[in-house]
Amino acid sequence: MTTRLAEFVIENMRAILSLADDMKADLNNFVLGSMSESQLVGVLSSKVKSRERDLVLKLWGGENTVRDLWRKWLAEATRGDPTSPASHRWTSRLLQALETNKAVYCSPPPSTSVISSGDGNTILQEQLNHLPPQLFFSAPALVYVQNYLQAIVITAALWLLARPTSVNGAANSLVPDFVKRVWTLLRAEIDSDSDVADIKIINLADEVVCSRRDAAAFPKGLDPEEDKKIRDTVERTLRTTDPVFLLLRERLVDALEKRLISEVSGPDVTRTSSGSYIPVKMRTGKDMSAEGKRPMLMLPDSSTSSPSRPSARFQVLGFEDDVLQHAISEVFQKLVDCISWTDGVWGDLV
Repeated sequence: MTTRLAEFVIENMRAILSLADDMKADLNNFVLGSMSESQLVGVLSSKVKSRERDLVLKLWGGENTVRDLWRKWLAEATRGDPTSPASHRWTSRLLQALETNKAVYCSPPPSTSVISSGDGNTILQEQLNHLPPQLFFSAPALVYVQNYLQAIVITAALWLLARPTSVNGAANSLVPDFVKRVWTLLRAEIDSDSDVADIKIINLADEVVCSRRDAAAFPKGLDPEEDKKIRDTVERTLRTTDPVFLLLRERLVDALEKRLISEVSGPDVTRTSSGSYIPVKMRTGKDMSAEGKRPMLMLPDSSTSSPSRPSARFQVLGFEDDVLQHAISEVFQKLVDCISWTDGVWGDLV
């Protein structure tokens, strides 16, 4: 009798638990179905952030290790003010990593003293442009940003070379669409999945030579000596150690750094202890669009998870062309998204 009673209780408990699971699934489906697209993005982003944090902490062995690696990376900063707020300092440190010629890299644990280069040789980890664990999943996007920045600087450098000067030293008008043509070539190279570079310096030099020839109204072409001089100048300028290239890159990175610090930690945005962003004024909580309407539950909205997109142009000498302005705005927004996402995932660990 006791055995039959126990079996009866167990069977009914299982049925109740199964019914509870079904009710929970129905409730979840109902809630998800009543959400707006923006609210769904907010909920899914919250889940992804939680899983990313848990996975990285598990791989690296806990918060203490992750925090120590972040502080060590931040201590290597040479940009920015060391007495500035933490959010400013890590933004400056990130741009320091992105402006170098070495691709950013975050080695998965367990870390070793050497990493294979793929051709049988090894590379010391200290020689790599390393990132802390907090940026492990952002590393591919940051490599793309590096290539984007380099392409913008190359386009600006070629733009300066392609503008012929008159006798009195003033710049003559440039052939229309020169910047657009060069940027289209470089953008296609960045977005290409091929590991083989299709664009060579000679192709870029051809664009400069053609622009100088057309602007000077020389239908038969430039003098061979002038042609060679232009091509040599292009090759020299596009070296990452050339003073013109370095100057343009420094101007661009400085402008991005100032705007990022202003946008990410500006007066209209406040960061919580968990790293998420909240507006200064409450915009959700009750739906007051109709008089007498009852309060409505407002779920997380993705539109409040990061600062708004910039609308002002970047005032950077040498990057005034509209095509370059648009490209800078694009790379700026990618950096804003990366910084906002990292702060939202890691909170007090950044």
